[in-house]
Amino acid sequence: MSINSEEVHGGVVKSFTGDGVMALFGVPVALEDAPLRACHAALLIQRRLAATAPAIATKHGLSPQLRIGINTGPVIVGQVQSGESTSVTALGDAVNLASRIQALCPPGGVVLSEATHRLVQGIVESQAAGAHEIKGKAERQRIYRLTGLRQGAMRFDVALSRGLTPCVGRLAEIKLLEQCLKEAASRVRVADLVGEAGIGKSRLIYEFRNRIPDKGIFNLAGSCSENGQQTAFLPFIEVVRGSFRISAGEDEGQIASKLEKGLTVLGLASEQNLGLLLNLLSLSVPEGALKGLDGVLIGLRTRDLLLRLLQARCQLTPVVLVLEDLHWADSASEELLIRLVSHEDSLPLLILHSRRPEYRPPWIKQSNTTTFALEPLSPAETSQIVGARFRATELPMALSKLITDKAEGNPLFAEEIASYLAERGAVRSAASGVIYEEGAVATTLPSSLRSLLTARVDQLAPNDRTLLQAASVIGRRFAPDVLAAVVGADVQIFARLSAIGPLDVVHPDDKTEDFIFKHVLVRDALYDSLLSGPRKQLHLSVADEIERRSAHRLTEVAETLAYHYGCAESAVKAFRYFAMAARKSLDIYALEEAERHFRRALELAEADPGCVSDSEFTNMLAGFTRLLNLEARVKELTELVERLLPRIEAAGDSGDLVLVLHHFSWALLTRAQFKAAHEISRRSMEAAKRLGDSCSLAYGQSSFVHTSIILSPLPLDSFETFVRNALQLSDRTGDSYLRTWVLFTIAWDYINRGLTREARSYAERVLDAGRAYGDPRGFAVGLWLLGWVDIVEERYQEATSRADECIRAALTPLDRSVGIQIKGLALALSGKVEEGAALLREARSGFLANDWRFNLAGTDLALSVATVLGGAFSQGIRLCEKCIREQEAAGYKSAADWALTLPHRLNPV
Repeated sequence: MSINSEEVHGGVVKSFTGDGVMALFGVPVALEDAPLRACHAALLIQRRLAATAPAIATKHGLSPQLRIGINTGPVIVGQVQSGESTSVTALGDAVNLASRIQALCPPGGVVLSEATHRLVQGIVESQAAGAHEIKGKAERQRIYRLTGLRQGAMRFDVALSRGLTPCVGRLAEIKLLEQCLKEAASRVRVADLVGEAGIGKSRLIYEFRNRIPDKGIFNLAGSCSENGQQTAFLPFIEVVRGSFRISAGEDEGQIASKLEKGLTVLGLASEQNLGLLLNLLSLSVPEGALKGLDGVLIGLRTRDLLLRLLQARCQLTPVVLVLEDLHWADSASEELLIRLVSHEDSLPLLILHSRRPEYRPPWIKQSNTTTFALEPLSPAETSQIVGARFRATELPMALSKLITDKAEGNPLFAEEIASYLAERGAVRSAASGVIYEEGAVATTLPSSLRSLLTARVDQLAPNDRTLLQAASVIGRRFAPDVLAAVVGADVQIFARLSAIGPLDVVHPDDKTEDFIFKHVLVRDALYDSLLSGPRKQLHLSVADEIERRSAHRLTEVAETLAYHYGCAESAVKAFRYFAMAARKSLDIYALEEAERHFRRALELAEADPGCVSDSEFTNMLAGFTRLLNLEARVKELTELVERLLPRIEAAGDSGDLVLVLHHFSWALLTRAQFKAAHEISRRSMEAAKRLGDSCSLAYGQSSFVHTSIILSPLPLDSFETFVRNALQLSDRTGDSYLRTWVLFTIAWDYINRGLTREARSYAERVLDAGRAYGDPRGFAVGLWLLGWVDIVEERYQEATSRADECIRAALTPLDRSVGIQIKGLALALSGKVEEGAALLREARSGFLANDWRFNLAGTDLALSVATVLGGAFSQGIRLCEKCIREQEAAGYKSAADWALTLPHRLNPV
């Protein structure tokens, strides 16, 4: 076995002592991360030895084992003469301690001294191995077993939950919040609490809410979570449950009944609204309730409904809406909050949200928003918390200073340090007051809260630790019955968890039967202490149990199942539930969350192609390409499909294949790759014909016609036959996106033929469809189609008005850029050359940045017009002629023909 110098991360072997080896890090050149490098090297050595041990045993009859001890401290490095030889070595107490703790290490293990552990804690995985008598040391020395490495240090990231110590130092903030509540009697008011983790945001909210009168004000609350960033509207799901008094464990019938009654009381009862709320809660939607709505429309309607629910609730009584940990908010919730905060009606609503400083809400500068930055407590205030934890009215000054210096004004830190000392017996109450062991306090105080919490967890009894390790895999919040099923315990889980309660590690939730880890870092410490093998098995057991319990509502728990099966490396089910979670998010237009899930599913499928069937893979890809289409990310879309097309085409014809080819063809055309786009649309149409269903035929035929507009327009009679068939097919499907797409294709074809009367008719139908469905996409497309018709008909004022409305209504950057393009051209042609040219250049920059090169044709032609109208006639004509040549070379004949008319129109009289 050999390991080179690079692999040992800069360590240098300085001496061999019998059956031992000493390596130094940071000698002769100092290294800032020498302790971490030593940990890397030690684990690598043990892995290499374990891998080669069987071969060595076979050859030599012995299985070698190593013990490794790591310590950090000052040493003396110099030459030592032994007989006639001279060698460089290190001497000193740090070397002696490393040698002593190495002797305490089990074979095949690595142990760290407390000094080293303090410098790498949170970066490595380790387990306390007790305090030991060490020769030459007056006090027992704690050592730690190194079990692995973490990718990065975990920050303390949970707010203070309901505590037992008095709330101190926050009276002024409470008074200000009460003033905000008074001001919210007639308008939307926002109170923004900002502070570091543990500074007391949740405690302040708790104290404030306790002061709100029980009658006359309706309280609603929701919270965000780190994992919940992938679940659209997560805090508002909690708000809906609270608003309609939905309790955990209620069946779908009870929930539906409560929702229906509540909607009636609020004056919002309708089949569609009930369906939207059931869909939000991932419950079964009555057949037909959401008929005609695709995922985008469901997401938009859900946003509107949630806004109207709060408006209606505010009409009955003032509302306090509390949203905690907003720094983890999902994008859909943030968008809804933007609308709510900016609401112009006089709503009696106080929005109270908490966040960390690294996140700044988009509405932070609005006049109705007040930010409360929570500062650290003073030493005196911190001392009050510590005294209350020790049940003492007065603390020794030295002890108080030691703890307050460590806590640095963070109330959570102060409480946990005090708990640690009390549990260790280092601080005790006596008749004479508080007594403490100064030496023990000074040496046993951890250097950070992470190590503190890890040390507290290590004090758990082995059985309790094992139980809570399993609970940590479920999550910070866990149901006792799920835990019981996972661990297979014979005794009552609830009783065991209640018995652990005095250690203040977990506590029951007041509103449910769940238990919660008091701090997320306690959960993390337990979770990180698990070896990878047992951890994976626990994740698998948790996932199987949740899947079994949720057999009839799998969509509701798709994100949870995807997470657990992913951690269990169960690729088949992980793919299934990541794809399901992606579709769920896409169907309510939560695109950021959908993309994260799609990408995880894709990673799994590409790492292990056998984990998913070709049909399931194609279905996932159809959703992913639809997402990229909605965001007009054409370069990503084409690169994705080009890489994966052989697999999905090899799977044979399917409706999903037609959809993928439809999105692929559109993206290629938008990138001005006209011939490639036409070929893909032809393959899409042929697959659709073989399938024969209405949806596939409508997508396949319309894609083919769309690309034919550029290269080889259909004869007018053939095109009008397509119009009749495509409209009939799309009407049968009930797919609102497909209907709008077909109408768009017809209108665009007529525009390119110069048949503006027909083009206007179908563009207006696109606009009407957008209005009817409440679909801002169709509405914006209809507006810019009409804008182009106005341009062709030289109605420049009407085109400018259409463009302005399009820019305001546009949901996507592409639609907005086209609106800017049309406005720029209309202004230039109506004589406002400078203003129009500026807008055209803005649009052109957007088209180039996003590779929307198809749109450059009209923009460059428009800029040539603006150049001529600006007085540079010859330059403008040259630009126009250049555009004509480029469009003829690309095969876009209608664009070239239209451009040919411009030099004659612009010829000066």
